[in-house]
Amino acid sequence: MKFKLLLFVFIFWGINSYCQEPDSAKVNYENLIDTKVKEAIDKNEYVRIPIKDFEEIVENKISISVNDRINTMIGFLVAIIGILSALSIIQSNRSRSILKEQVLANISAELNAKNVQSREFFESLINSKLLDIEKKFNEKLEVEFKSNIDNIKSVQNQLQQSKVQIEKAEDYLINIEFEDLQKQVKAEKYTYDLTLERLTNLLQNAEDKNKDNLIPQIVNLLTYIFYDYKKYNEVTELIDRYEGKVKLISTSYINAALTAISDYHNFNSISQRDKAIDYLNKSLELTRGFGQAQALKLEIFMMDYHRSDQDTQKDDALNDAKIVLNEILKSESNAPSYETIGRLKTDTAIQSYKLLVDKLYELFPEELKMMHEKSSEYEKYLARY
Repeated sequence: MKFKLLLFVFIFWGINSYCQEPDSAKVNYENLIDTKVKEAIDKNEYVRIPIKDFEEIVENKISISVNDRINTMIGFLVAIIGILSALSIIQSNRSRSILKEQVLANISAELNAKNVQSREFFESLINSKLLDIEKKFNEKLEVEFKSNIDNIKSVQNQLQQSKVQIEKAEDYLINIEFEDLQKQVKAEKYTYDLTLERLTNLLQNAEDKNKDNLIPQIVNLLTYIFYDYKKYNEVTELIDRYEGKVKLISTSYINAALTAISDYHNFNSISQRDKAIDYLNKSLELTRGFGQAQALKLEIFMMDYHRSDQDTQKDDALNDAKIVLNEILKSESNAPSYETIGRLKTDTAIQSYKLLVDKLYELFPEELKMMHEKSSEYEKYLARY
């Protein structure tokens, strides 16, 4: 700004000085003319002209000189104006650039401030919305969760009820199958292969269902058909496999004992004789005084008596038989006598066993008579009920 003011004062001074120059220029010019005239006279170059013409010539010279000065001054002014314009433009551009930078800086600062405010505002708004959404979501989730829990419980109850019903249906079918097989085996109206397959499948189902009360009964039926078809090894294997798992039925041990007695009777196998006694004792442990087991023990002892060559061995056999007879007769119940007599009668159908029964009647007539009496009493008792 100061530069512009000094430049303006300088230009004004120059113009003022130049504008005052024509009068002095005229005087100087007149002196110049006199000098030139004198020089012309000395050189004999002087020519006399009228004063009027001379003044016109002088005025023309002065006008031309003044015009030249004015034109020069105009050119100077134009140059000065151009310089000032250029400087003004430069200064204006610089000021504009500075102003632009300042404006841009201010705008940028304002924008940054607004951005921060806007970001904080929107962040606050978004966070508030998110919290609201989360709250509503959690509330809805809790409601849905509770509803689903209730539904799950309801479904579980239905499944449990269905499971119970299915188990009952399966139990019913298993029991129906068992009863049908039991009737066929007891009536001896069955085929070995088909019955064995059905019993094996039934036994597997009972094991899968953990029916420990039914497994012994199925095993018992299997011992019957194995014995009927002289599958003696299968009977022994079956007993050995299940007697440690479940509580077997006493008749299962009877059937196992019959297989061992058969080997002792036919092949005089002492080990099978001992195994038969062991099976019969287990049967008696399960069913106290069980007459069938007692009858088979008496028959084994008669085999011992018949095969003994020494008197001491015969005496041992007689003592063993007498112990069994005393147990039967001293029993308060007549059932052991009834069951023993019944088994002895059944075995007399086989000639080799009939000899053993006859020998028993021969050696212990009084004891057998008392057993028949007790058996008759029990038979009457059964008839009343």
